[in-house]
Amino acid sequence: MFCPKCGSQLEESQKTCNQCNFDLAMVEQEPSNTSVGVIKNIAVHKASSESAKANINVIKLISFSIIAVVILIMFFNAASSIAKGGLGIMDIQSVGGKTLDEAYYRELGSIYAGYANVVRALGVFCASVLVSLGLKK
Repeated sequence: MFCPKCGSQLEESQKTCNQCNFDLAMVEQEPSNTSVGVIKNIAVHKASSESAKANINVIKLISFSIIAVVILIMFFNAASSIAKGGLGIMDIQSVGGKTLDEAYYRELGSIYAGYANVVRALGVFCASVLVSLGLKK
């Protein structure tokens, strides 16, 4: 037992504190199981706190995953449009036959197709970063 006024250690049978002469009779005696109840309350609070953190982590992961899927769909849609435009440019033909313009358009179309692959890869990267952020605790 400790003195509530000065904090010095006391024996259970003492009526006054040896250090500050505080009258211990003025202090209500607490039942011995109160400390057990406090420890149980702390344990329950800690468990509920950990459960709430786990729920927040699950919600965070789901949110980041949904955003990642939406971004991935947007990137793949953009890449599809770029590739389609590149293929359209590749199909341009001149009236006179094989010319330098046709070769230029063919190369330009293949550049657009390569750019579409870069956009797809960027989409996968962004989506994976978002999912990894959602997995962080």
